[in-house]
Amino acid sequence: MITLDQIKQLDRKVRKAIDKINSLKNENNMLQGKLDNYQLRIEELEVLIDTFKEDQGEIENGIIGALNQLDLMEEDTSLTGRETGLTQESAKSEQESSDETNAEPAITEETTPEAVETDKKEDIGKEESELDIF
Repeated sequence: MITLDQIKQLDRKVRKAIDKINSLKNENNMLQGKLDNYQLRIEELEVLIDTFKEDQGEIENGIIGALNQLDLMEEDTSLTGRETGLTQESAKSEQESSDETNAEPAITEETTPEAVETDKKEDIGKEESELDIF
């Protein structure tokens, strides 16, 4: 037969089990609340990540656009520089040819005193021979 001690012992074990169940329910509710908060935070972070990805894409496109503009500007500058260089070279060539045209003719004969004396004698000889004709 069942004794009073056995019933008291059973009652204590039941109460202990009920306390444990209540404690576990409270902990479960607390953990469920934390989980809900974490899930909300995860969703917020995912939205932030998507925003950052979009911003990153816009930043990259902006940088690429800026680099493309710099490339175009560099090409324009180099073409302009080449054109300017060619223009300067052609102007320099024109100047040099103009200088050569305006320059005094190069003296090909020697202009030493002996050469001048010889030239004078030849001129006198020509004049005399021309006079002989008359």
